Amino acid sequence: MILRASQTDKLKLFKWDVETDEEENFDIDKAINDNWDKLDSHAQEIESKISNIKAEDIAFTDGETFQDKYNSGELKGEQGIPGTNGTDGINGVNGEDGFSPTITEKTNTDTEYILTVTNKDGSYDTPNLKGQDGAGGSGEGGTTNYTQLTNKPKINNIELSGNKTLSDLGITTYIEEQLVNKVDKAYVDNLVTGALEASY
Repeated sequence: MILRASQTDKLKLFKWDVETDEEENFDIDKAINDNWDKLDSHAQEIESKISNIKAEDIAFTDGETFQDKYNSGELKGEQGIPGTNGTDGINGVNGEDGFSPTITEKTNTDTEYILTVTNKDGSYDTPNLKGQDGAGGSGEGGTTNYTQLTNKPKINNIELSGNKTLSDLGITTYIEEQLVNKVDKAYVDNLVTGALEASY
């Protein structure tokens, strides 16, 4: 029997004639494998052409290339609608009101000089800031040179000799430990130094 099989127009794929060839022996290579090979080869050919296409190779019916239209802006879409503004953030919590500590003179005698420090948590007194009075001593002779004196006055059990700072005498340390909101160190130094000078 003569096969009446046909081929497709483009890729020449083999086609059985189901009415006349149904009793013929089935040739798997001719009917299936060869067709698959032709399809795969054609797919590779198309893939190669697509990968090598450049913008200047694509031409429109008006003669302009894809690159020409892109450069002229003809292929650009319309501008998008601007997005809406985000919602306002939540306001932060207000901080507590500030408080300026005050220092006042509580006692100023020949033997005592005490200050009262007031902050937002309350008030407290400083230790006695006046050293011992050397008058009436039983030492022999006298001197106008302070460095030659014996039994020099002390503050916080620290002898007042040499160039002592308030920090050396433990005064600023005490105040800083007591103040919750930390009084400015330079401010306390100046105030206490002035108080010490006024006491002598």
